[in-house]
Amino acid sequence: MITSLRRRISLSKWTSASTVFAVAGLMGIIAALLIAPVAFAAPPPPRRDAQRLKDELDRQARDRLRQTEQQHRAEQARRDDQDRAQKQAAQDYARTHPQPTFSAAKAPPPDDCLKFFLLAARSAISMEQIMPYLPEGEQKALRTQQASFNLQGVAERREYYRQQNPSLTEEQLANLTKSPYEVALLSNRSFAHQIMDILDVKVVGDQAEVSVATNSGSINGKAVPNGKAYIEMVGEGSTWKVKTNGSSALVHKQQLTNP
Repeated sequence: MITSLRRRISLSKWTSASTVFAVAGLMGIIAALLIAPVAFAAPPPPRRDAQRLKDELDRQARDRLRQTEQQHRAEQARRDDQDRAQKQAAQDYARTHPQPTFSAAKAPPPDDCLKFFLLAARSAISMEQIMPYLPEGEQKALRTQQASFNLQGVAERREYYRQQNPSLTEEQLANLTKSPYEVALLSNRSFAHQIMDILDVKVVGDQAEVSVATNSGSINGKAVPNGKAYIEMVGEGSTWKVKTNGSSALVHKQQLTNP
């Protein structure tokens, strides 16, 4: 009797404990089911993230391309404006500053005038030291270019060239963004250092052609260590001046022949 009662009490306790554990387990499952959607829904699907990243990268690429195109158009417009201003300035100067009648008989020989130019150009540290030996039209054009040169825009042009060609070195970028005076100074100094000797002079009216021996040059794209070239000079005022821009510079480079 007593034993049977004990068994019933023990069974009742076990049943109560089982019920408690079952209820606790059921509540845990319910809680997990309620929390799980929030936990798993927090991060967006990986595919959606990848598409969003791709769209953002595409947008940035389009923005960079648009900025590059805008910079290119602005740079081209600046060059066109500079060319128009240069041509107009040369025409205005020629109209308002007519040159006195040139007399080749009264002027120094063209080869002497060329020697003075060579001495000045080889040692010049500023373009102003070379200016007097150039034709009035070239002087005016250079001064107009220099006056329109925007020093504050150098950084923008450097960035434009860097975007166009990321492999450019700092030295190359600096060369691409030099002022007109700096470019002309380097060009004239290099031009003067190539000339080794004066060989012959031909004069027709106010135009002179001076043949010179050079220490470098090219023929049909092939380097020539020694050769001959000719330089065009024009009579202005009471002297001969060296034409270093435009077609004469091309003539000098393209008409080299073996000595």
